[in-house]
Parts: sequence; C-alpha cells; structure tokens
Amino acid sequence: MRMKLTNFFKVDPAVGLSKFRISLLRFYYVLMILVLGIDVWTAIFNHMDLWEPMTAVGYSLWATFAVLSIIGLMHPVKMIPIILLNITYKIIWLSIVAYPLWNLNQLEGSDAEGLTKSNFIGFIIDIIIIPWVYVFKNYILVSKKNNM
Repeated sequence: MRMKLTNFFKVDPAVGLSKFRISLLRFYYVLMILVLGIDVWTAIFNHMDLWEPMTAVGYSLWATFAVLSIIGLMHPVKMIPIILLNITYKIIWLSIVAYPLWNLNQLEGSDAEGLTKSNFIGFIIDIIIIPWVYVFKNYILVSKKNNM
C-alpha cells in the first residue's frame, strides 16, 4: 500500500502535527547532535586548563542540548521545549550582546562577531523548525484544567 504524499503533510489529530513536521523536528535534533554536539564535546574532552566559569556554563548548556536531542529523536514532540529554550537564549544573547555592539558599529572584528553569525543563523533555523501553531495551542493557550 503506497502512502500518498498529501498524507505526509496532513496533521495527525492524535499528535497534533504532520509527519512532515515530526520529520523536520527529528532532522533538527540530528543537526544539534552532529553540529553542536561534535564541536562542544570535542572542546570539553580536549580542554586541559581550568574552565572560566561563564565559558563552562555555555559549553555545559550546549552539551545539554546535544544530549537531550538524542531523546528528541525518539520523542520529537515532547522535546519541543528544548528548541524553545534554544531560541529564547539566542534572542536574549542577540539582544543584549550583539545588538548593542552592532548599534555602536563595534560588532565587526569583536569577539562576539562569530557567535553573532552562528546565533543569528540558528535563530532563523529555530523559527522555521518550531511548529508555532502547535506551540501556541499546547504551551501558551492551554486551559487551566489541562495545566496540572
């Protein structure tokens, strides 16, 4: 029995998302495991000196995203909150670090320049990947009796 292509984009009422959206989420988790995980875990395992506390916080957070993305492969819808955390930290970072430097024409050539590019690209990817209608229905507009 062949599956129609339109069924791939049809929302499954039991899940609230289409198979396409779920596949997109899984693809995103694979990206986080590979792109983020390889860089971060390589840096963690190869680091020799004592960590600067705030640098260690960043690496710990990124490593956590990579580890939790493994669970996201198995349970893509249940792990949407890590993508929301991911986009939120990027919005905050871009707002309080990148924007002020950019506004003062000091971003180019600064230590923040590379992170700004990667955070901005990641922000755009997050916007595309997050199933916004699902998020609003299930995380923002939920009734109080469902919120226990």
